[in-house]
Amino acid sequence: MKKIIGIDLGTTNSLVCVWKDDKSTLIPNAFGEFLTPSIVSFDKDGTVYVGKTAKERLITHPDSTYECFKRGMGKKTMYGDYSPVELSSFVLRSLKEDAENFLGEPIDEAVISVPAYFDDKARKATKMAGQLAGLTVNRILNEPSAAALGYLRGVKECSEDEFEEKVILVFDFGGGTLDISLLETFSNVIEIISVSGNNMLGGLDFDKAIASYFMLKHDIRQEKISQSEYNSILKAAENVKKELTLNSKAKMMVRTPNINKDLEITSSELIKISANVLKKISAPIQEVLRQSEMSMDDITDVVLVGGTSRMPIVQHGISRILERDDIEVVSPDLLVGIGMGVYAGIKERNEKIKDLILTDVCPYSLGTSVYNHYGKRALSSFIIPRNTALPVSSTHIYTTVNDDQKAVVVDVFQGEEMYADQNIKMGEIQVDFPSPAPKGTPVFVSFTYDLNGILVVDIEVPYFGIEKNEVLIDNELNQTEEEIKARIEILNSFRLSSRSNAEDIQIMEWAERLFPLCSNRDRAELSRRLDFYQNDLQQEGDPIKRKKIREYIRNYLLALELMINHNNQEVSPFDSSWMEGEDKEIEKLFSDWDEDNNK
Repeated sequence: MKKIIGIDLGTTNSLVCVWKDDKSTLIPNAFGEFLTPSIVSFDKDGTVYVGKTAKERLITHPDSTYECFKRGMGKKTMYGDYSPVELSSFVLRSLKEDAENFLGEPIDEAVISVPAYFDDKARKATKMAGQLAGLTVNRILNEPSAAALGYLRGVKECSEDEFEEKVILVFDFGGGTLDISLLETFSNVIEIISVSGNNMLGGLDFDKAIASYFMLKHDIRQEKISQSEYNSILKAAENVKKELTLNSKAKMMVRTPNINKDLEITSSELIKISANVLKKISAPIQEVLRQSEMSMDDITDVVLVGGTSRMPIVQHGISRILERDDIEVVSPDLLVGIGMGVYAGIKERNEKIKDLILTDVCPYSLGTSVYNHYGKRALSSFIIPRNTALPVSSTHIYTTVNDDQKAVVVDVFQGEEMYADQNIKMGEIQVDFPSPAPKGTPVFVSFTYDLNGILVVDIEVPYFGIEKNEVLIDNELNQTEEEIKARIEILNSFRLSSRSNAEDIQIMEWAERLFPLCSNRDRAELSRRLDFYQNDLQQEGDPIKRKKIREYIRNYLLALELMINHNNQEVSPFDSSWMEGEDKEIEKLFSDWDEDNNK
């Protein structure tokens, strides 16, 4: 059977996994790393960079580099000339190529995780992104559900018949979204009870809060600086956030041609800086408990996943909300991906896990609008309430409201608001009557919703013998199959940067970012070492030697960045303080080459 891959398509990072050798196996990218930054950058020659190299280009090429586009999925948001669906397709294409290189075979099927609180439009947009990337998306799975699979089968290594009866709260706090799920386990079943979350809350919001604090302290107005400079401040804020995960204080250093500022931030200050972000965590936790009709005492396990869960202030905040200390933080960056690898194995009907059952719930209510006798705005009538177990079919009976009514229009929405126009409209179906109907004529409306997010609407009017059945398809791109195929061809005309030289391209982008920050002397030194490096790339030389030269240049750039960030103090990349072992050997090769070229 052809392999199916599991993909965690994240706001800040993505990863791909497969069920292999009876376990969930993470697949490395061209850099040998599991996490691929969800960033896409376009070059003028038609090359598309995805991941680590694109992240470098956020500062050097801010006008053609895009991040955080997952937050725009299912919305009419554009990033330059591209939709969030199209940008996501490039990330998926890159992950697909990584999987094909790792497995040595073509891949055309995948399961993809999404935030539990993604609405129907965002889920369909994710499937569309897979289609544009050349993948058949077999299933969209909620991220906390994937995390539960990863926790039970990837970390705890429980077999299906070893699942204890547990009530597990999964707190999934990633770079761009917060998802919370409450689930029960027993026998070979993982049953989702309720979900809640916030699609606009994540680690990025801590970065922005720190960046705003830094600019406030230094009287820097965002509208007065370039996007490139703001991206440099955000990058420094992210570094501070990571440093405060390990230490009680950190120094924020921003170095651009126009900004040369420092600021020390402590953990206690971070709590005040992030107060508004932290306040938003409590509401979805309370909501998931209220919807499940469970109390905090019913929870047996609390599992934190997502990179933002590493932050001590987040862990402390959750401990206070839940009034408990036994909280597990398990492979937070990787757990959803590991779970998606398990689910890929389930979809393949692998003997080891084929009988494992994972149930899910509808994360939002589905309904239709009804006449409001006491006001002008139509009211919501919920046919499938949120957190209903899937698959589900439900029927409600409505009646016509006027004599001689000639038709009914059944609109379909998702959301929780009292007034229908405040919810998200998914579509509408009109049923025309062959003759005027009397007031009070019954109209039966049935919604059938499955695990793949397919909604079937049945409308029956017995008075006229009318039966109407439609599969509600909300095409986010508003395109026909022919238009989609044409768009795929256009997107395929962009070539992803080659895996074979990914590290070399990333090094050059890194050097391009540092170059404007160097003094004239430092620029000359940097140029000479880059010439030496590029000269070696043009030779058909020893691959082991090339690897050593690449590592030498990497260490040199790291020393150069440290020097820049420390205001050109006694941290010089031009002395031997940063050199160890093989770097000293390569420095001798560079010196000899430099001497020959300057005779």
